[in-house]
Amino acid sequence: MKDRIGFFNKIIISVANVKRYKELINEKLSRAIIYSILFSLIIGSAIGGFSYAAIASMQKSIENIMSTEELKFTLENGVLDFENSPLKYEEGQNIIYIDTSLSLSDVNNIRKIVVHKDFSVSFLKDGISYRANGEEYNYKYTEMNLVDKIDNNDFINSLGIFSIIKYIVFILSILMTYLNFMFNAFILSILGVILNKINYLNLGYGNILKICIYATTLSTILGSFINLGAFSMLISGTYLTMVINNLRREVEL
Repeated sequence: MKDRIGFFNKIIISVANVKRYKELINEKLSRAIIYSILFSLIIGSAIGGFSYAAIASMQKSIENIMSTEELKFTLENGVLDFENSPLKYEEGQNIIYIDTSLSLSDVNNIRKIVVHKDFSVSFLKDGISYRANGEEYNYKYTEMNLVDKIDNNDFINSLGIFSIIKYIVFILSILMTYLNFMFNAFILSILGVILNKINYLNLGYGNILKICIYATTLSTILGSFINLGAFSMLISGTYLTMVINNLRREVEL
């Protein structure tokens, strides 16, 4: 009975030892699928954990800020009344900006203030402008189906929704990591089929898919830190090509 290769050894082989891919191919496809699930769970949890912490930090910042006397406000009939604006609060990569002299149509005027932060919430006269990792979302108060009048206490109580959002984002991070991982592996397998034909290796599609799953490891790890874009497939394709070439050389010997 052949010894099974441990999960973390598979990661090491996938990234640093192309010659041992043959050992991975000899295992069942189901074990490669299990590897993809466990690997995505780890990477997705890390990504989700960062998002969870960022949302929790934002929630705490908002609660602390909105509890102060200087931030008393009234939102009535879609118009925010705040006497002490403009105000700006920063904590790490989070920023909260309040300026009721501006409307959402003037959001470009505050972009230079918030653009250098990962997360920002801007409370303006007629709506909220939210930025997260370069993406911007604008919402008018009248579009939020709010009650006719809201004050500080009502607002703080409503922040409980963040507790739900944190867990949703965490779970979605894991799910999206797995879906992206397998999608890239399936797309890469098309190249694998072509290389298999060119090199006359006669590998079954199951074996090609196994190679592609493991070849996608490094690009997924790097992609959790930086946006690789199309470069992700280039990295995975390089691993696939090296494995195919190595298998061809073994056949020729």
